[in-house]
Amino acid sequence: MGMRRSPMIILVLSLVSAAALEEKIEAVATKCCPKAAFQCCYDAIDFNQRLSCVDILERKRQETIECIQSELHGENDTMTAGIQHIGCCEAFKDDRTDPRSLCYETCKRMLKAPALKSSVKLFKIEQCRITNPLIHCFESCRVEQNLKISKGENTTEYVETERCAAFKKREDSEEEEEEEEEEASTPFLDHFKSFNLTEALVTFSDLVDLMLTFGIREVFRD
Repeated sequence: MGMRRSPMIILVLSLVSAAALEEKIEAVATKCCPKAAFQCCYDAIDFNQRLSCVDILERKRQETIECIQSELHGENDTMTAGIQHIGCCEAFKDDRTDPRSLCYETCKRMLKAPALKSSVKLFKIEQCRITNPLIHCFESCRVEQNLKISKGENTTEYVETERCAAFKKREDSEEEEEEEEEEASTPFLDHFKSFNLTEALVTFSDLVDLMLTFGIREVFRD
């Protein structure tokens, strides 16, 4: 009999837990969101999605996201990784090694998803790609922002260092630039190589005209 009842007990406990979670989500959405955006907020929490409700003014959106995350996971959780760190996502912006801006978009999406714990947000941002050196740039920014917040100072915009900027360059970009410089610096040689000496005879006067065309001055002696 005990073995037969165990699945039923598990089912009942699951239903009770689900009901409790629904009540929690409803209470948080009611407290943090305007009435017009209640369902949108509820869904964002329930499905762990970013908060992008049109019925919440842009200037109120950060406050709403902070409220939801604090109610679900505690105020300290927002200090670890929250919407106030959204500016640090600039660390991933304009990365030539990430042409689709996947890490930049992941960072913004995670920090705008109020139902996710800070540990999950940071994990997803770090794992946006296997090779992710820019995560250190993001982390440095996040630590600096927290320091300013703890001192009661206003957070500043992300300031990119030379080291972080170097991470955003493709390895082949320098080689391409060198090739372009070489091509631009040898117009005469490139033009001269285009001549097929087996098909056409370049006379002395033709050669002089060619040199003058490229600004080359030579003194010819008999």
